[in-house]
Amino acid sequence: FAKGNQYSFVPCRWYVRALFYAGSFHLLIDDAKGADGLFQECLAVDVHDKLGARHKQLICVLLDKNGIRNPRVSNILKAKFGDDQVIDDTFTNWKYTRALYYFVSKGKCSKADKLLMDAIDKNPYVASLLLNHDLSMETDLLMQLGTISEATEYVKDSCGYGNSTWTETEGAIAWLEILYCHHPKAILPNMTVDCSRLLSKGTRILDNYGGSKGIPKSALDKGIASFWKLLDTLG
Repeated sequence: FAKGNQYSFVPCRWYVRALFYAGSFHLLIDDAKGADGLFQECLAVDVHDKLGARHKQLICVLLDKNGIRNPRVSNILKAKFGDDQVIDDTFTNWKYTRALYYFVSKGKCSKADKLLMDAIDKNPYVASLLLNHDLSMETDLLMQLGTISEATEYVKDSCGYGNSTWTETEGAIAWLEILYCHHPKAILPNMTVDCSRLLSKGTRILDNYGGSKGIPKSALDKGIASFWKLLDTLG
């Protein structure tokens, strides 16, 4: 078959689907290398990726022994897909993978922090699961973006590649925990969403007031008083 957008030609769809399902099967039996080759072939004849082979291929690359440090990760993150040929920035796995890759490549910096905060904003449940927080696993039958079902797909399903990618990257979990506690959407264990946001706000108050040097004592007292008021609300 010729390379290109063959999926738009109905008689070719069976071939594209066969490649996709064969790759999915190889991934299920822990043959990531074999699956990667099949998904690559699938994308070659379906450049608009109607079946979502790019998501599966990203999993294959992250399951490689080099993991997030595999240079192919950068190429996949920069690739353009779909009818509009844009960089994929809709799904949780791309958001968190992009943030982690930047952290590994450049270290902890403002750009890496921004990417991770954007990822948490997209789906805070991923961070909670990566930090082993106890969450209610009640979810919708069908996966929806930004929900716990999507987070579970990234962290625990799909060979658990999301969890292993983060835990095996030195300093990544500690970095995630610090930023997550400062995010207004943070859902901490055994707390309601509203209480978690109050605690997040209180943490930022202490950072703003107590973390600076040479600030007026009145401002520091005000910050501490505000924090204790929030703790009383939580209690």
